[in-house]
Amino acid sequence: MKEVLKFKEFRRLWLGQTVSQFGDAVYALLFIFMADKITQRPDLVGLVGAATAAPFLIFSPLAGVIADRVDRRKIMLACDILSACLLAGFAVVLVSTGTPPVWTLFVTPFLLSTVNSLFLPAKGAAVPSLVPAEHLLAANSLSSATTNLMHTVGLLIAGLLLAPLEAVAPKNFFLLAVIVNLVTFLVSAGYVSGLPPLPPQVADEGQGHVMQDLKDGVVQFASQPVPRVMAASNLVTNLAVSGFMVVYTTTNRAWFD
Repeated sequence: MKEVLKFKEFRRLWLGQTVSQFGDAVYALLFIFMADKITQRPDLVGLVGAATAAPFLIFSPLAGVIADRVDRRKIMLACDILSACLLAGFAVVLVSTGTPPVWTLFVTPFLLSTVNSLFLPAKGAAVPSLVPAEHLLAANSLSSATTNLMHTVGLLIAGLLLAPLEAVAPKNFFLLAVIVNLVTFLVSAGYVSGLPPLPPQVADEGQGHVMQDLKDGVVQFASQPVPRVMAASNLVTNLAVSGFMVVYTTTNRAWFD
């Protein structure tokens, strides 16, 4: 890990990734928490969880094609800034209404996850341009481990802080949590902005139409048994999380109020 982090540009990407994915984990739990507190309806909690997970299932294949065609630095920077803008807009709604309309609890995390589904393949595709070939395996391993770790750590910290923060500042709780989440994306954008241009390594003239490339990629993917099984497993797992949250919130309220 020390050897890989000696490369300045990769270190910037890694730090930006760490902060950004902490923010991803926070909003994933924040909007579920909001839905539970505002509506008191476990079914809506499950639907908010589904709205948060769905973009990764829907848009990830297309996001990979885009990452093969557009400067990865531009994609990541645009994603961080757009995520911050979405949260800023949601903060304005909170300030003006006090309690956000229920529909915003679906639309906002759906849009945030859509943006994040573009960020992740661009981040992965950027790594080979930032480290020498002999360090690529270590860099990819660190990047993958950070993704998993920050998802877990982000959920843990968000879970530990949301309820105490609400107890201390019940009137401004949602707004404070959204602002903290917004800041994580701005910090990530600051790190990403310091990266050099990261254009695709494949020449534009060697690429076909976007939809044709997407179709070819799906066919190639479907022909490989290991990725196919992993994709099916991830699909089932992601869909099961929303159902679990319905059961969890119902049981939590019945047992612990």
